[in-house]
Amino acid sequence: MAERHIILSGDLTQLEKLSRFVDSFGREHDLPTPLIFELNLALDELVTNIITHGSRGGDLSWISVSLCRTEEELLAVVEDDGQAFDPCQAEAPDLLCSLEERCIGGLGIHLVRNLTDAMCYERIGDRNRITLVKKAKPSCG
Repeated sequence: MAERHIILSGDLTQLEKLSRFVDSFGREHDLPTPLIFELNLALDELVTNIITHGSRGGDLSWISVSLCRTEEELLAVVEDDGQAFDPCQAEAPDLLCSLEERCIGGLGIHLVRNLTDAMCYERIGDRNRITLVKKAKPSCG
């Protein structure tokens, strides 16, 4: 089992660093380009939400992202010290209403749910932990 880890500050400028980290991990483990893209997009959405919403009141000081590759799965574990929030409990957005009627927000979590095979949340002490699971097979050639 191969694992890599990165610590990010609670700042949106860190998204580029996260993207390079995911790309590097994907190439290192011969992951298909579409899988790397989907994982990058899901983590970008998740970390953006953490930075934007988890730092209200200045509580967020770090975000940890660990990627782990098993034979059949790719696990991404995101931890932070921001406000408690369980994205698994967020209501699904109404995708049938018009743009004018749609509430702002909610699509990022919807996107993460649709880009991954599983998502779970735990609150451990003063930390949030979100685990994403993506089925993965090495690319051919």
